[in-house]
Amino acid sequence: MPDNHSRTTKMIGAPGVRKVRGLTLVELMIALTLGILLIGAVISVFIGTSQTYRTQEAMSKVQETGRFAVEILARDIRQVGFRGACMPGAEVNSLLDPNGTGYDDELFDFETGSLVGWHQQAGPHAGSMNGYVAGTDTLLIKKSSSMDVNPSGNTPENAATVNLNSPSGIAREQLVVISDADSCDIFQNTANSNANTVTRGAANMAPGNLNPGQNNLSKSFDETSQLFRFEPRLYYVGASTADPEQNSLRRLDFGLGSANDQELVTGVEDLRIRYGEDTSGDGRINSFRTADAVADWEAVRAVRVILIVNSTNTENVVDTPQQLAIDGGTWTAPDRRLYQVFTSTIGLRNRLD
Repeated sequence: MPDNHSRTTKMIGAPGVRKVRGLTLVELMIALTLGILLIGAVISVFIGTSQTYRTQEAMSKVQETGRFAVEILARDIRQVGFRGACMPGAEVNSLLDPNGTGYDDELFDFETGSLVGWHQQAGPHAGSMNGYVAGTDTLLIKKSSSMDVNPSGNTPENAATVNLNSPSGIAREQLVVISDADSCDIFQNTANSNANTVTRGAANMAPGNLNPGQNNLSKSFDETSQLFRFEPRLYYVGASTADPEQNSLRRLDFGLGSANDQELVTGVEDLRIRYGEDTSGDGRINSFRTADAVADWEAVRAVRVILIVNSTNTENVVDTPQQLAIDGGTWTAPDRRLYQVFTSTIGLRNRLD
């Protein structure tokens, strides 16, 4: 009988029992190299995808900003000089106090001057602007816009109050136009917004009304007349309140008699305005000019808006600052955000034949 030692020796040497070996240095280096290459490829794909996403996001922001800014401007510019129901050539009777606080013909005279601009300067209202960006254009328009209330009956010529068919919703101090086909009258509302009237009282406002006891409406108005908000508005590019590192399209709204500064669209870098003027008197535009070259503001038939907008907080999108062709020249971006030029020509509906 074989002893135990011999049997153990045979089991160790039996088929199927293998020796365990570790990795060699060469194999380890090959594995590390392949791992590094794989990680590098993954990082490269991630960076490329991330950059593509950032670029698409920047383009989306630029498109949204540009379209929104153009739409806001176009909506008001189209309505330049709109006076409600009164026909062109009808009398405009202002009952605002020309000696009142802050009264300015340029802002509140609706008979003429419903459009005026300043080329590469702030104009006379710079003191009310928030961080006006030097070298950009400024545009002032005057128009009226409809309201949801109408007079409920006859309004005598000497009336200080216009009765309405429901609570007005018209803010106290709002400049108001009452009009029919023959006449337009402008005054400042002194009644509260929940009243069923609008009133042209002699309250202490800016600019306030002429004394209604001594200054009549231009005529008696009946229930077919209409009420409109009078809206003098000045557009400019100024510092953003929402993002201190950005500029914005801003607006001074004088609809309540004094300047109300409003931030409209963040990311607007530049505003340039060109005015299509009829210099021959045939109703056709002969040339587009800068504000300082306009000979007759009443002969302007269209406005061309040129905006430069950026991708706001999406930085380092492009490799080098862009150079954009604009208005016959070149503009160089101050940083590596994405920038784009938007141009739109808007006809003045109330001046086109």
